[in-house]
Amino acid sequence: MLVVLAGLVTVQVFTRSDDFLPRQVSPLPAAGPAPRGHHTAVWTGTELIVWGGDDGRRTLSDGARYHPVRKTWTRLPPPPIRPRSHHVAAWTGKEMIVWGGTSTPAETGFAALADGARYDPATGTWRRISPAPAPPLEAGVRAVGVPGYLVVAQRKAILVYEVATDRWRTVTPSDEGVDPLLEEVIDLAVAGDRVVVISRAHYLGTPPGLGFAVLDPAASTLEEVGASLGYGGLVGVGATFDGTHLRVLVEDEDGSTLHRVGLEDGETWDTPGAEPDYDDSDDGDWENPNAWQADGMPAPIRPGMPPTSGDSLVWTSGGPLALTSAGLSRFLVDTEAVETNGDVTGHCGGAAAAWTGISLMVWGCGGADGDGPPGQAVGLQITP
Repeated sequence: MLVVLAGLVTVQVFTRSDDFLPRQVSPLPAAGPAPRGHHTAVWTGTELIVWGGDDGRRTLSDGARYHPVRKTWTRLPPPPIRPRSHHVAAWTGKEMIVWGGTSTPAETGFAALADGARYDPATGTWRRISPAPAPPLEAGVRAVGVPGYLVVAQRKAILVYEVATDRWRTVTPSDEGVDPLLEEVIDLAVAGDRVVVISRAHYLGTPPGLGFAVLDPAASTLEEVGASLGYGGLVGVGATFDGTHLRVLVEDEDGSTLHRVGLEDGETWDTPGAEPDYDDSDDGDWENPNAWQADGMPAPIRPGMPPTSGDSLVWTSGGPLALTSAGLSRFLVDTEAVETNGDVTGHCGGAAAAWTGISLMVWGCGGADGDGPPGQAVGLQITP
């Protein structure tokens, strides 16, 4: 296991610009669902699906599909489950799965739910899924979908739902060394047909850090990746897969750092087996070729805070793009520069978002202060 400790590593420096201007920002037609917050947005490959949430007084069970080529909204039929907000939703290849959440607006208390349903856009129909083998999870649940599976995690619980059999499985570590990783799951990231679990980790003799394990949903196995990122006073985390490596944005009390982490054994560095370059200075610092200073780029996931489907880190052709309540920011790999834009989405408090592979589809923006359910539903298609 390789441990990268904050303060002992020389990261590559960056430049910052507040001039991030997306190539195109287009409003979505206003004929979508009614204004709301705490809802979800899922990309199917051809359409954006917005569902659920609350209006501050009651939870909702309606939704709609948006087709960006036709620029049309299509209402979803009523689902076989109760209205809810703060739930999770993910695309599993052919269906959207909605699970968990609360039946009451968060402002009035959290009545956790442990049921869910599947929606098939091809047939326009819903069906219930089997109950999860765990008590209802509170706010802060993370979930991702890969073809045929839904993966749900919170704290030490990791559950896998198999679409073909309509069955849940509880994942247990396949390595003894993985157990420290399950101190608290912070985020999940899709890497092809696998899922990377990012957790707080505290190994014997090392300061607290982030650990990584790779989950194979088909086999329900969880295996440790030989890397740990140290930090001082964790503020936020975000992770995205670039096709070969995991890109991890870590924000702590000292600023933000972007890391590149290999997912195969012995591939922590960019070249498998390569070691960092040590310098000859008296302080003994060494330069990590897979860490870049990214101050000014906030991480989307705040540990201990309920996540929203709008706060996310995605991989673009130029580098990672972050959407947070502060707006948009991105790290340009070629120039090692951070660019920010707080104007494009600065009014999108409580919005949900989905990445199409080319554009960021954001829906639910609005409200004068960006807090709570928007007073007027607004959607954007942002092409960086």
